[in-house]
Formats: sequence, structure tokens, C-alpha cells
Amino acid sequence: HIAGVASADKLEFYLDGVLRATGPGISTGIVNNSASVINIGKDVRSGFKFCKAAFDEVRIWNRALKLSELSYFKDCERTGNPEGLVGYYRFNHGLELSNNSTDIILSDSSTYNKPGTLYNFALDSTVSNWVNPGAVVSGNACVPCSNTGTTLTVTSCNSYTSPDSMEIWTSTGTYSDTLENALGCDSIITVI
Repeated sequence: HIAGVASADKLEFYLDGVLRATGPGISTGIVNNSASVINIGKDVRSGFKFCKAAFDEVRIWNRALKLSELSYFKDCERTGNPEGLVGYYRFNHGLELSNNSTDIILSDSSTYNKPGTLYNFALDSTVSNWVNPGAVVSGNACVPCSNTGTTLTVTSCNSYTSPDSMEIWTSTGTYSDTLENALGCDSIITVI
């Protein structure tokens, strides 16, 4: 499982949930440009440098995923409309080892419905063709997260540190905090 997380500040590449490489960020002109083209398996900077690999389940998000999300959801198909999913290519097309030369459109299962086009694929026999099964078995749906809410009433004289130690509140008020559970799902607490 390979995952890349890109922002204007940095690039991170994970292999099976382990951070393997980092780099400088990408231009916000690319990030915020809806006309940008994404090439999967081709390095456009060097002309014709291609990746020799089999792809299954390419997901494109408009937010950086947490490491726990990357790990938990890597082996199952996403269902519904997860927050931030803007491109979802399952690669569940064609027939293995068959002539699929006319099956060049890659469906987008996200709500954005932006299909991809396959270029330079033989799509016949064992040469650059659809494979089955892929890394993610079709029909193996991810268990969806259900956000839960809890209210805590806290009495503290000086300050109170949030359960995830990310916030310190020093005045009276009502505060919300989002905690991540073991499945990578969010649990929302309100502290009064």
C-alpha cells in the first residue's frame, strides 16, 4: 500500500503505513487548480518515464489523512461519501487475461464523477491489462465511522488540558475537541 500526502508545505510518502520519504510541498497553483491533470504511473517531468506496477484503488483527497486513517482504510473499499474524497478509482474493470482493448475509461466512484482515461495500455492478455483480484478485494467494504459526541463538565481552578493534550484552556467557557479512536474515526467531546 502506497500513500502520498501533499500540501503546500510538504510531501510525505508512506509504504504500508510507515513514513518512507518526505519532500518539499507542491505549488498552491496546482493544488487549487481544478484543471490540473494527474498522471498515475508516469513522471511527467522526464518525458516517458513510467512505473512498472499494478494499481488498485487510487483515492484522491482534498485533505491530509491521518496515519490511522491511511492504515485502517487501506484494505477495503470506501462506501458513501467520505469527507474530502474527490477522486476514487477502484480499477474494477475488464476481465483478467482477456481482450479489454475498448475498456479504456476508468470510472470515478466519488461524488465528483471525474473519469480517467487509460493511455498506452495493450489491455490484452497478460500485457498491461486489468488484473483480478487486486490488492483490495471487490465488495470488501470499509466499516464506516460513526462520530460520537460526549459532554464533559470540568471544574478546574487554573487551566484544563484537553484529553489529547493538544489544547490548554485557561478561561471559563464551552470548548469542543475532536479525538481519534482506534479506527481512525473522530469522537467529538464538548467540555463545559
